[in-house]
Amino acid sequence: MYSSKIDQDGFGYIRWPKCPDGYKALGLVVTNATLKPSLDKISCVKAELTEQCENFNWIWGAEDDGAYWLNEPDDFDARDRVERGDLAIAWVYMRVKPMFGATFTDIAIWIYYPFNGPAKIRFGLLNYQLPHIGEHIGDWEHVTLRVNNFNGELQSIYFSQHKGGTWLDATDLEFQEGNKAAVYASRYGHAFYSKPGLVLDGRDGIGLRNDCEKVDLYLDTGASYTLVATEYLGSAAVEPPWLNYRREWGPTVNHILKDEIDEILKVIPKPLRGHFRKFFYKLPREILEEGPSSIKTKVNWDGDEI
Repeated sequence: MYSSKIDQDGFGYIRWPKCPDGYKALGLVVTNATLKPSLDKISCVKAELTEQCENFNWIWGAEDDGAYWLNEPDDFDARDRVERGDLAIAWVYMRVKPMFGATFTDIAIWIYYPFNGPAKIRFGLLNYQLPHIGEHIGDWEHVTLRVNNFNGELQSIYFSQHKGGTWLDATDLEFQEGNKAAVYASRYGHAFYSKPGLVLDGRDGIGLRNDCEKVDLYLDTGASYTLVATEYLGSAAVEPPWLNYRREWGPTVNHILKDEIDEILKVIPKPLRGHFRKFFYKLPREILEEGPSSIKTKVNWDGDEI
């Protein structure tokens, strides 16, 4: 980088070594000459022995400037079809990476939901279906299968749930058709769980409802997938251009929070209204209004699930 505010002694050249398939360079090579540096200045190692540092995105990645890629169609019928989705043509996107010195392999299975429906909350014995709060365009969710490279067996699965998630051992999972692990998506919110039923995101009987139900409709991710990223296998997968879109995948939806809250407060006993209001504003931000960020900008893209 050059600044006119400092003295300049010459030109600098930054080179990114091109390694064989399955290998990565240990950094860049900086010289003050146009000639290619000698090979003894370059070191390449197997890709599974490396991890991408976060500073990479500061230099090469685009910043999120508020722009977004996808939105719903204006036509009502077309918008309704998009929001409902269609399992018959649904597809998932897989990212395969080695973990812990290649002793395990993680298979991250990403699915894009075109629409996130309104939230439902529980307040003691009462349940409230919010009219609009929680709705936003686009929702990326994923599960990660961790496979033991010594015996090829499934070790555990990570279930993404709003801003976090949960690891479960293979012995705690439900399987169907032999060795296919069952994953349940919550109604409207798409958080993933290992069993049907209600999971309350909160405490003391107050929180966001995550309702899952066992039904005949399901998506077999082992039959409907595309491999989009597996750097350590070289050219085994070609990254699609959309994978590098670093901004939000949907617009920010500006709901009038106060109006909806005031409507709910009318049916809540007065002594509990203050407690409810405090709870409401602690809900995860993506539940309220935001479209999803790019999957490649998430910490777990290169690192572990946290």
